Amino acid sequence: MAIRPMRNPQITLKEDDLVRISKANKPFRRGYLPGWSDEVFTVAKVYDSYPTTYKLQEMKAEAIKRRFYAEETSENFEALR
Repeated sequence: MAIRPMRNPQITLKEDDLVRISKANKPFRRGYLPGWSDEVFTVAKVYDSYPTTYKLQEMKAEAIKRRFYAEETSENFEALR
């Protein structure tokens, strides 16, 4: 009997998707300030780990040194227009 590899159902983003990242939440932060970055990033690589993490890069093709969780990213629908 062949063992089929399990796919992670939590993968919500694909490579080359446009996203914004969450700004650091500080206590007593004002609610009227934007919670997402102004800069748009692209998903460079999807790591099939649990939980799923993503490697992002800037639009200038400069990679960011850390990985991001899906909760830290937001699909950027405004940039697609």
